[in-house]
Amino acid sequence: MNEVKRMLNEMQTLGSHAAAEVDVIDEPGLDWLLKVEKGKEVVICGLGEGVFAQTLIGYKKGKDWNTEKLLNWNFGACAEWKIRDGSEQGWRHPMEACCTEELEDADKLVYMWNIEGMLDSDVYFEIDQRMSQALGLHWRKEMHGWGRVNSQGDWETIVTWCMDKEPNDGRDCHLITMKRAAVDAVANSLGGQVITVFDVIRMKTRPSPDIGDENTTKEKISQTGTRTIYRSSKGATATYIRGVQILCQNVNLRWDIH
Repeated sequence: MNEVKRMLNEMQTLGSHAAAEVDVIDEPGLDWLLKVEKGKEVVICGLGEGVFAQTLIGYKKGKDWNTEKLLNWNFGACAEWKIRDGSEQGWRHPMEACCTEELEDADKLVYMWNIEGMLDSDVYFEIDQRMSQALGLHWRKEMHGWGRVNSQGDWETIVTWCMDKEPNDGRDCHLITMKRAAVDAVANSLGGQVITVFDVIRMKTRPSPDIGDENTTKEKISQTGTRTIYRSSKGATATYIRGVQILCQNVNLRWDIH
């Protein structure tokens, strides 16, 4: 839990509130994303002022990803399963309207919920039920996450949910992480690949930030083979970065079933 709290505090420094009295910086959040990739926890949902991150299990349409199409993603944490309207009712996939065919059949790992129509309904999260049942995960409030009893008889938290108040406006900031080994096991079992989409904007003034026109696609490849593809721009009063990170997972990993 302490590690996730540290990651949450680092995430809070990335967004718009942190630039109120300091200069904007190039590619805000990129260093944090590259550092997180090397750790034991994968960010499966990050929501804060000026920060959005969500991890999916994606499935390639061809031999490799079409990175230009991947960068067109456009969806939020509330994307959910629905029943279609009309005479031919059927399931509507959460990612069906994500603006890129590369992710239209991707699986979400976590869903954000609240009770529509109730003004005092707090936001809460649910992890994918197939994943929770397959991995044997259960929610425990006092442990701040979902986990299981391991082979030694001890509780092991696999998915951790950490939240705090934004210092600028008092809104809730959420970070949900998952053990790297568990994420890899889910992706390997489904025959997919772990993809994190991210968007960070850092503003110095409001409400009309001046962002430049630089939109060149860039890519960084880590020593493990993880690819981070992104576009960024810097203006006089704001800067942003938006992209995807394709995790190079351990294909030989087997989940400890007991």
